[in-house]
Amino acid sequence: MVHGNHWESVINIEEKGVLSTLMKKILKQGIPSDPKTYSLNEGNKTFKYYTYPDTNLRFIAFGIRNSQSESLEIINSIPFCYAGTDIFLKIDEVYVDSETYEAIIQSSTIDGIKINFYDPLFLMNMDVYMKDTFRIFRIAGLAYSLFKTKPNIISLIDEKVLEEAELKGSIEHLKMFTKLKSENGTAFYNLAEMRDLPYNYNLDDCFVQSFIEEVSEFELEKQKIYQLKLSIGHPEKPIKLFLYATEKIIESGYKPQVGDNIYSYIWMQGYSTH
Repeated sequence: MVHGNHWESVINIEEKGVLSTLMKKILKQGIPSDPKTYSLNEGNKTFKYYTYPDTNLRFIAFGIRNSQSESLEIINSIPFCYAGTDIFLKIDEVYVDSETYEAIIQSSTIDGIKINFYDPLFLMNMDVYMKDTFRIFRIAGLAYSLFKTKPNIISLIDEKVLEEAELKGSIEHLKMFTKLKSENGTAFYNLAEMRDLPYNYNLDDCFVQSFIEEVSEFELEKQKIYQLKLSIGHPEKPIKLFLYATEKIIESGYKPQVGDNIYSYIWMQGYSTH
């Protein structure tokens, strides 16, 4: 479950030594957390993390205290979606990696929307995770790729169904569903739960298509980051979603604008706030 590959979504790791230099910044200039100690099966474990810099999307490095030398061993470092939207969610399942102590959470809203997310702060909050309980989580997404939706016409009903309906003389009530402009659509789903996809996706990988409601940008380690605000879920009870996308993963030649319909493959993150 180690998510080291997600560095590629933010930092150009092809540059020689860029990660080692960044790690030094995180540990030397980053904001440290208070240590947290748990009594686990393998004995007491003390964890501590550092975040850098003070931006909505930042980096986090987690360490575990060596009980003999008292040194801090870094066990994971990732991009961290710090700013997001607070949502009331029910904890359905918790999947924990026994080596890195990372966790992916399966959750659902009171309206039944399934949201799978990775918790960057699980090491500090693992004691609050109880199945079938509700908590407030701050969620946001980090984009692997982002495109402007093309103005295609798509069919919502299989052609065979239409042919059978036409033979039965019941085609009229289906006509309104046969065609839709793709750029008018919205969608959100957890990729790992979809069938017949060409690739296997992590439990916390999602697809979102929606309209950009707000857009801003900032710089993170010389990389331009776009912060987009979208809506997911039912249009009458929308959930606001912050989406972070580095310029290098956005469709070539496209600059996100308010009102655009976009689709994106994202890494969903969330952490408990209450």
